[in-house]
Amino acid sequence: MRFATLHRQRPSVPRFRGARPIAGAALLAALLSCQPAEKDSPTGLIVLSFCSIRADHMSCYGYARETTPNLDAFAREAALFETAVAPWPKTSPSFCSIMTGTYPHRNGVMWKTAGVRLADENVTLAEILRERGYATAAFVSSGALSGHLNIQQGFDHFEETWKQDARRSYPLSVRYDRTALRALEWLDEREEGPFFLWAHFNNAHYPYKPPAELAAPFIGDSLYRDTLTVDVAIEGFRDIELPPGHPNSGQVLHNDLGTIPKRSALPVAPGSRDYRGDLAHYIAQYDGGIRWADRSAGILLDGLRERNLLDDVVVVVVGDHGESLGDHDFYFEHGRFPYEACARVPLLIRYPSLIEPGSRPAGPVGTFATTPTVLEILGVPVPGTVDSRSLLPHLRGGPAPERVVSESGYEPAFQVSLREGTWKLIHVPESRDRSIMRGGEFELYDLARDPKERKDLCAERPEIAARLRERLEEWSAEWGRGTEGAAPGDTVGLDEATRENLRAMGYLK
Repeated sequence: MRFATLHRQRPSVPRFRGARPIAGAALLAALLSCQPAEKDSPTGLIVLSFCSIRADHMSCYGYARETTPNLDAFAREAALFETAVAPWPKTSPSFCSIMTGTYPHRNGVMWKTAGVRLADENVTLAEILRERGYATAAFVSSGALSGHLNIQQGFDHFEETWKQDARRSYPLSVRYDRTALRALEWLDEREEGPFFLWAHFNNAHYPYKPPAELAAPFIGDSLYRDTLTVDVAIEGFRDIELPPGHPNSGQVLHNDLGTIPKRSALPVAPGSRDYRGDLAHYIAQYDGGIRWADRSAGILLDGLRERNLLDDVVVVVVGDHGESLGDHDFYFEHGRFPYEACARVPLLIRYPSLIEPGSRPAGPVGTFATTPTVLEILGVPVPGTVDSRSLLPHLRGGPAPERVVSESGYEPAFQVSLREGTWKLIHVPESRDRSIMRGGEFELYDLARDPKERKDLCAERPEIAARLRERLEEWSAEWGRGTEGAAPGDTVGLDEATRENLRAMGYLK
């Protein structure tokens, strides 16, 4: 099938639908020669982003633990998208798509975190707004979004807050809170005029070590199942058990399938044996990390209220990917599989004069629609280079997008998922991936009845599978026309500080 073949290609730069890529500055000049925004448009844009947070582990999305009290309050004033889907459940590809409004295969940043680079020819949200006179600044607390990625295109100020800042002294206990503190300092120091501020919080990422007081309420509570124990891969990588005669039998695939990977020191529950993993304890620690991220975001949101900025700006809350906490026998990772644990993320947008507070649009949406959506709200023309479409009509009560496509997996072939309503079809072109998934080229799920994706319905509902398969082929043909001559995305070297940060998060050995 056409989309199975095309997903073995990796374009390094976007192909702008039949035209050769041109220099970023020239492209921006052509795209932005339009009328200025209306006078009553917002005065700024603030994006609060979060790493590794599953939507179904947030109390504002119905989780039983109170993990997000600050974002719960924010959700009552915003539109909360019930089913927001990451374009790719990995940090670098997800944010490159969110900030350009393009699919990962088009902007060239796919599957990897360490060493990939967003090509200069891509046009970012920050570049678009800076061209229209916005002051732009980003404060990111993860090495996965460091300067090597080139996602800083268009930012006047780009600060990696996870690195030691010699100009200011913050205690270690506010390691991630300082992202919010630095963002507020920038707001106080900036000149008057429109602005775009991005603050990224990495608190919930592996290895799940929040301040003890934030995880403590979840240890031993009603959700804590202390009988759940899983082997820890002390020896590192291990073989995956496959049927005898399987073409991949004996092949080492990864150390996060079937066991808890011991890449760095995981928090140990009191009394646990060192060769067993206390799954309930790890999940409680993970939920404490979400509470930590919520605390950091609360510092920034409270600061905006104190400065009387909150109601005059568009505020977006968005996640890059979730986290598999044992779902589908996949432990403490993301990126390999397209299942909901890693693909479904938070997306909330607040601007009370235009968006109904407390609304909860139900249809599936892609988070990479953030760029065209906020540009439309700001009154800024949306470039024709984006693959996504604005969600503003949906926010105004219109229907959800007809289809939402996302990508996932590792080389040599990537998985593609298509959603239509509550149905989700997954294409799995690679035999190795099929062997550790459901075994077939396609998987079909009814997420309304089976949100954990436990039962593949391809055989039981062939008419649904055939319809979605046809839609997926149509989508593949649309983007495939512009990807001839595709090549691997650009890669770059990493400085030692970034390498150490990525090692701590498990991205590098």
